[in-house]
Amino acid sequence: DQERILWENSARLLKLTPGQVSAAQMTAAGLPATPRLALPAFAEDHFCFAGSWPFRPSPAPTPADLDCALAAVGIARAYVADAGSVYALDVLAANRAFLAAASGRPRLAPLAAMVPYAPNWRAVLEESRGRAVGGVVYPYLHNWRLDDPRWRPFFEACAAAGFPLWINTAISDGRFRHRGVVWRDVSTDELLAWMQAAPANDYVVQGAGFGQIKAALERCPQARRVRFEISKLTDTSTVLPALVRQHGWDRLVLGSEFPFRDLRQVRQAAGVLCGAVV
Repeated sequence: DQERILWENSARLLKLTPGQVSAAQMTAAGLPATPRLALPAFAEDHFCFAGSWPFRPSPAPTPADLDCALAAVGIARAYVADAGSVYALDVLAANRAFLAAASGRPRLAPLAAMVPYAPNWRAVLEESRGRAVGGVVYPYLHNWRLDDPRWRPFFEACAAAGFPLWINTAISDGRFRHRGVVWRDVSTDELLAWMQAAPANDYVVQGAGFGQIKAALERCPQARRVRFEISKLTDTSTVLPALVRQHGWDRLVLGSEFPFRDLRQVRQAAGVLCGAVV
């Protein structure tokens, strides 16, 4: 059964003869081993939601549950957004409830939900300072452009306050979008234009694809304080090792995209792709 699953069924579907299979095996045996890449410790998670997504249940529905789940998989610190706050009308109230629920959970580093076009964003920033470790914004789900000059005062105020930002540019599967929300793709040109003008602050970009990250690292080398989580890079077999060999791990961080993925999935996939199962 195992042999059929691993290769015999594929060989039959591709109509390969035993001689062709043997020739391929001999060729493969003569190839040099792929060099292994050292893997970071990956003890931090930069793309994680607490609570239940408004229309999708979570296996860890409370911050307490998530704290226990993180401990079970060896994550020491997770920068966590509240799932329900993505669609909250009263962001101040949603942040208050989430920050109170996350308080005292040793592995949770809570992020305040923020909306740059909301009339009370300054009040949200002021109230979140000292209670949240940073803020999370959703140009993808909330339908605004990162490089729009109208939002520059928002980014400048966060930078002046020393308030880091996590920027969500995509969720891996479009089915997780609410059908009543107007969403938009964040383009590579938009991301690069924002990076070139972004005030000095610490940023983590969530959900960016390989082409976007590659272009950002090559064309904006000065933006050292902008880092990228790797969840989408583990969806194919070659792009993560290629990117790491060219640019290293310095500007890449782990993001589990929980609960859309299992907490272990991205870290395990990265280990396999880089030649070292974790």
